[in-house]
Amino acid sequence: MTSDYVAWPAMRYLPFRCNVDTPTRDREGFYVLTIHNVPPFHDEPFMPPEYNAKQWVLVYYEENSKSNADQYWKGVARDIYNDYNLKVKVNSDVKSIAAEVTAGAKTEEEKIARLAEYCRTKLKDINGPDITTEEKEAAKANKNTVDVLNHHVGNSQDINYAFAALATAAGYEARVARLSNRGIFLFDPSMQSAFFLNSYDIAIKLNDKWKFFDISDRNLPAGVLSWREEGVPALIADRKEPGFVTTPLLTSQESNIARIADLKLSSEGVLEGDVREILSGNRAEEWREQYGLMNEAEREDDLRQQLKARFAQFEMTGTKFTGTDDASKAIGVRYHIKIDGYAQRTGKRLFLSPAFFQAAMAARFSAATRQLPIYFAYPWSEMDTVNIQLPEGFALDHADAPAPVPFPPIGNYSVKILVKQPGNVIEYHRQLVFGSDKVLLFDTPAYPAIKEIFDSIHEADGHMLTLKAAQ
Repeated sequence: MTSDYVAWPAMRYLPFRCNVDTPTRDREGFYVLTIHNVPPFHDEPFMPPEYNAKQWVLVYYEENSKSNADQYWKGVARDIYNDYNLKVKVNSDVKSIAAEVTAGAKTEEEKIARLAEYCRTKLKDINGPDITTEEKEAAKANKNTVDVLNHHVGNSQDINYAFAALATAAGYEARVARLSNRGIFLFDPSMQSAFFLNSYDIAIKLNDKWKFFDISDRNLPAGVLSWREEGVPALIADRKEPGFVTTPLLTSQESNIARIADLKLSSEGVLEGDVREILSGNRAEEWREQYGLMNEAEREDDLRQQLKARFAQFEMTGTKFTGTDDASKAIGVRYHIKIDGYAQRTGKRLFLSPAFFQAAMAARFSAATRQLPIYFAYPWSEMDTVNIQLPEGFALDHADAPAPVPFPPIGNYSVKILVKQPGNVIEYHRQLVFGSDKVLLFDTPAYPAIKEIFDSIHEADGHMLTLKAAQ
């Protein structure tokens, strides 16, 4: 990726994944940029954001007299500070609200969380789903945060700024932070253009560290960012000491899916029982983004379609979703399932896949070769417990488990299989951890190694157990 500038007054360009000929002027005085041999673009699974994968050129207008990136970004940060400093105002009313909301809070984190909750519940986003047409029409224009807190209505920027005002009134150092959305583009500060800083949050200094808040996104707990804004450079707008700070990234343990299945297998291969899934961290946030505005019937139908892609004949009943309206809680999913022909019977034997949650799933990577880098949105972990009561008269031939798949320092995969007596119950325990404390971007040459890891996991997930009928 190159990042060369053309030093025309106010007009510049940045090429990405391509080489641009030296600009020329045509007969009419226009500058012409030429790119040769642009190949067709083909999607690949788990590729970087589209604008990091395609060949393209950004043409834009921006005055920039700064000689290096550090000077440029300090200038941008001061301009942002001067702009929002005109809007973030604190008066006696704002101080009174902050004092009332934080009264009785035992920790600094609890105080900030209360201020965040106040802004989310008491201030309505004029473009959000919770405001009526009448409230929109009656809404008054806001000049600053005093107006926002008086009117109780504003756009997402107004509400974030109001949070900054309340935090300031409560005695905290609060700043606007501009950052990029890595779901769209993977930004680096060497690219001297504020064009890429298309998101903003509020940074509050706690224990000499900046903690980031996105008050406008109600799918997030206070102090947690969307995965799209995790692990990215955030420009702290300040008059004296502006600069970039990397936002924190939730660990693989924090973005977890825990699944439990208590099942019973019949002598004809029918599997039936209760299933629970618990999603936390970025897993829960993604679920809320996709299903938060759906009703229970729509969520159940989507779950049914997911299972239909794996099982030809099944029945699902008793579906229940929990934690859907509280971003501080994990998402819970419960259902009862009955699957015909889950285990295959041949004579006196049943062939059983104990990895219920991965059964009939396709391999993650199928292509032998790769053109683009490999990109995972965030680190994650999976913990599965599957209990299967065997049919009467059948016993497990061998309780062998697939070999573990260690791949340090990125993660590991392991399986344990036990037989619990009495009751003749198979206990299957599966754990997968993938991702360290960095954004998961791998260059194309790493593809064979990444593919080998997931192929080995897929093979282990397909491990079959043999059950024998008593003589």
